[in-house]
Amino acid sequence: MPQEKICPSCGNHLKSDMNFCTACGTRLPATPVAVQPAPPQSQAVFSTPQMNQVVSSYSSDDFTSEADETTILGAYDNYADDETTLLSAATPQYSGPVYQAVLVRSDNAEKIFVNVPNFILGRSPESTNYHVQGSTVVSRKHAQLQTDGAGNYYITDLGTKNKTYVNNTEIPLNTPIQVRSGDVMILADIEFKVLVFTEGASGWMLY
Repeated sequence: MPQEKICPSCGNHLKSDMNFCTACGTRLPATPVAVQPAPPQSQAVFSTPQMNQVVSSYSSDDFTSEADETTILGAYDNYADDETTLLSAATPQYSGPVYQAVLVRSDNAEKIFVNVPNFILGRSPESTNYHVQGSTVVSRKHAQLQTDGAGNYYITDLGTKNKTYVNNTEIPLNTPIQVRSGDVMILADIEFKVLVFTEGASGWMLY
């Protein structure tokens, strides 16, 4: 019976050896699903596998939030403090273990699931993956968190005025800097703790 993978974000159907959705960039589940032959004059029905986001081996935080839990609000204020060209990257080709990064915002304990390979953080709700609310000094497109799919994550300051810091050290502009599980990133005045998890035989665990 043929198998394929289904994107948990947009429902796109892809080949079983794909690791990222070609439509939206979301990491695909590690295990493909069997494809039932479609009956005549009808459309086959597929079920979308949901990623288990409850980390049984990590008990200090309750990671039960969905990957898209952040509410995107309406229009942002007229604050154009930078015009930065985003760095581009090819879609990673990787077939090893599955990894998931989670950012924990320090001021309100919000958990942000990094669910695309090039994840933009900033104050603009229209052009970021995570809309930073509660700050007037974070840039509209402040930083980009990238992954190669193999458990490595890199933060890039997108040419901001109020800087980005990793473990209290200012990072250079437009230069990818690796961050690891347990590191602390500060975007202007908003702090995030980086947690990277990997899926093992007994469930999700810190990497």
